[in-house]
Amino acid sequence: MNKEWKEKASLDYTFFYKNIKNATDIQKEYLFKLLKKNKDTQFGKSHRFEKIKSIKDFQKHIPIRDYEDFNPWMDDLKTGRWKVLTDENVLLFEPTGGTSSGSKLIPYTHSLKIEFQKAINVWLMNILEEMPEAMEGTNYWSISPLIQQRQKAIGGIPIGFDNDYDYLGWSKEDTDKVFVVPGEISKIRNINNFFYVTAFFLLKAKNLSFISIWNPTFLTLLTETIDNNMERLIKNINDGTLSLPENEDVSFLEYYLTQDKNRANEITQILEINYKERFIRIWAKLRIISCWADASAKYYINELNNLFNGVFIQPKGLLATEGIITVPLIEAKGAVPAYTSHFFEFLPGNDKTNPKLIHELEKNIEYSVIITTGGGLYRYELKDKIQVTGKYKGLPVIKFIGRNETLDFVGEKLDETFIVNSINKLKSQFEINYKFLLFAPEINNKTTNYSLYIECDNINDLTWEEAESTLDKILCNNYYYKYARDINQLACVKIYFIQDGLKKYTKRCVTEGQKLGDIKPMVIDKRLDWKDYFLPLHIAQIKH
Repeated sequence: MNKEWKEKASLDYTFFYKNIKNATDIQKEYLFKLLKKNKDTQFGKSHRFEKIKSIKDFQKHIPIRDYEDFNPWMDDLKTGRWKVLTDENVLLFEPTGGTSSGSKLIPYTHSLKIEFQKAINVWLMNILEEMPEAMEGTNYWSISPLIQQRQKAIGGIPIGFDNDYDYLGWSKEDTDKVFVVPGEISKIRNINNFFYVTAFFLLKAKNLSFISIWNPTFLTLLTETIDNNMERLIKNINDGTLSLPENEDVSFLEYYLTQDKNRANEITQILEINYKERFIRIWAKLRIISCWADASAKYYINELNNLFNGVFIQPKGLLATEGIITVPLIEAKGAVPAYTSHFFEFLPGNDKTNPKLIHELEKNIEYSVIITTGGGLYRYELKDKIQVTGKYKGLPVIKFIGRNETLDFVGEKLDETFIVNSINKLKSQFEINYKFLLFAPEINNKTTNYSLYIECDNINDLTWEEAESTLDKILCNNYYYKYARDINQLACVKIYFIQDGLKKYTKRCVTEGQKLGDIKPMVIDKRLDWKDYFLPLHIAQIKH
């Protein structure tokens, strides 16, 4: 990056490290600056910000809310009104990672963008300090295709960033120098073409040293695209052309298309010498892959380790559309609170009456995250669960362990942790080595049941019905699920063997308006009709 960015990032980094011991004071100072700044807004007046003199006052005057509780103020913002939640204009609304029907629109202000950039600067400067070789080459940061036309809210405020790089605060000139995949590929509408073009630019990048993606399966899909189209991609690199899988005008990429016969020959020789280690040889300078690696994402990390043996895979920590909660630090062996960005509270278990501050967090205890940000969210419940795994210079090292998600159609109240544990018991008992799985509801004319869609290799002897019966018995350890089964409100769980599960899951998410880069590898999904998307289905046999 350029000198100007490094100077700004260095200031953020130095301030962060110098004030770790004063994190609680920095948090308090941030909160009261925010309250003072926004006291004359709709929200500030109705909650009497001018009367708040302590954190206890803040917690007393302002209840914990989720997105739906903010709807009255969000509706005003969407019409273009100002001084609703903050004294700043809303720059844009960014959809959360949900589907188009379930997405929440988060207001982005200049202050919120700065808060994100502070934490990102600390993270990147930490890499420069601890593993400088990762920043000596070029970078790949994931980009999402613009499947749908960018829209505007009722009052004309744009929905979504123009480009996935916008939240970084870097200029196009900077990103063109460092990033191997041009931002213009977001204009590609066809998913197959998008993956192919991304693979082309990645394969061409000899000096790639750093990869930043969200979902680890996104990189898996890219490596599959490379493997399935290797010969054609090498020819395109040699010729400086693009042979797209499907017809689409990508003339806007012509500026970036140059011949590279040496690179084409180099890749060909690598494949002939050692195909198994192809990717770590193709990108010999690659040092870090940054991606989600906790909660549901951890099930997909092994494949990355196999493909990129020896490359440091750094978990991203906890980052949401609403705010950035933790910053990964190499020497901390984990992520610590982004205490210079937002104000944080943490709820132990389901106890909303006893919120904890950063310095009060205890090891091995699970908490839910509450944030207050410069974007106008006050005591906002993220519904993300974290656990403290240790300490770094007095700051808690935090691990994301899942969402406070619950499946509840007839009162069964199945939470994500229970479902994951149940599937793991099934996996252990029947020695199932799965590539992809999804647990979702299924509603027919007269019955409701849950279905486990699973992709695995070791299909052999045992009847699938036995596996279904076993999983159903495990789920019956939940009192409410068992009761629903006993009175026939729920039918027995179904298990389906599927193929290309990740691709089919991704296709539905994108079709329904979700950003490709935002798609998270989920274990549970509340949407119906997954059978239609995973066809063909098989009642399979699995090895015991």
